[in-house]
Amino acid sequence: MADRSELYKSVFSLEEKVRQSLEGRVGSSGKLRRLKLLLLQVLELDYVDSVLKRAVERVHGGKTLLNTIVKRVEANEFAVLKAIYDHIHMGAGLKSACLRWGCRPSDVMAAKRLSKSLGRALGSFTVEDQLEDYGCLSEVIAAREEILVDLSRRAFEDMVLPTLEGYQVPKTTKSRFTEVYGLCLGTIRGEKITRRGGGGYRRDYVNVQQAAVQLRAKATKDHVWPNTKSLAIQLAAAKVLFPHLEVIGDFHSHPYNSARSVCRRKGWEPSEEDEDFNRGWVKTMKDYSHVGGGQVYFLGMTSHEENQGS
Repeated sequence: MADRSELYKSVFSLEEKVRQSLEGRVGSSGKLRRLKLLLLQVLELDYVDSVLKRAVERVHGGKTLLNTIVKRVEANEFAVLKAIYDHIHMGAGLKSACLRWGCRPSDVMAAKRLSKSLGRALGSFTVEDQLEDYGCLSEVIAAREEILVDLSRRAFEDMVLPTLEGYQVPKTTKSRFTEVYGLCLGTIRGEKITRRGGGGYRRDYVNVQQAAVQLRAKATKDHVWPNTKSLAIQLAAAKVLFPHLEVIGDFHSHPYNSARSVCRRKGWEPSEEDEDFNRGWVKTMKDYSHVGGGQVYFLGMTSHEENQGS
């Protein structure tokens, strides 16, 4: 390979140094295989095992090479990890995936060469059930998903009316104005799309037909958490009362002082706390045999402070 990247060179320079240090020792082949596996784990998951750290510290220049590898993997917000996932699991061409996420093809080829020598498939670490803590891959998945949401008039009213109450009517002297939380009921229809040279894409049609507010949610003026007991009852009741509908998401209000503030802060996007919550929420929906497709957000455009002054 003529165009070998710094990452590619560092990976195999480190492998060669360790190989030389192990020559003639008992169990050297097993130790070298272990090293390759740990290096592959760095490339595919950006995870550096303590065993690998100790191993490279015994080799002259090993620590420097490992630092170079880690820095390259983390460059451009985990570009190598994203490119591997896009190439292997999303069907993108190697060059296309690397160009999209900002790394070089030889970065991925380094992982591929290690995988081959170990008898593993490239991307074997990056299987779905092991990626709950790898939020950066949501960007790869999102780039290949298109979601069209149809919010019915009834669902809109179900969200707006309790939200207005939550922001306008005092709850208690200590908790005067609160956010609102609830479930979204409706249907989802998905289709797979293949684009030439770009791999597989998915388009989901989400129809939100009604929303169910959760009265026992723990709510404050700037946060809201669902009540687990209420959630269980709502889900069980939904199966009986609305067997033709699925729980397709949840919603909660976001308080802002003005429409200008919403636009400036991009309030229609989930916060980091929302994204962390979503991972657990989707798992909960699957445990209850519901789709658990995601969240729909309603934004409170005005706060009680402005309303008091008007």
